[in-house]
Amino acid sequence: MEGDKREGVVTYAIKHGIKQSLRLTTVIFIVLIVVTLIPYILHIYGIIYLLVIIFGIYPVLAFVIYRSWKYPNPDNLGLMSNILKADMLVGLIAIYLG
Repeated sequence: MEGDKREGVVTYAIKHGIKQSLRLTTVIFIVLIVVTLIPYILHIYGIIYLLVIIFGIYPVLAFVIYRSWKYPNPDNLGLMSNILKADMLVGLIAIYLG
């Protein structure tokens, strides 16, 4: 946020604050959890897909939500961002195996 402020960039977090940004992020993650079930429910992907998202995606999302609320400092939020980026690979693996 500090870099954005220095550069005059108006992000959601700058405009609405950290708590509101965390609320929005939490809602988005909850929607993501529901949406990732749809391909399995519609029989687009099989049980392997479901197992990968249940054990490889959902715990990471829960951890990131918890940790972001508990420690909303820039260092931790940066770490959570990196963890989410790494977990995207798990999501791609779920799709591939699905």
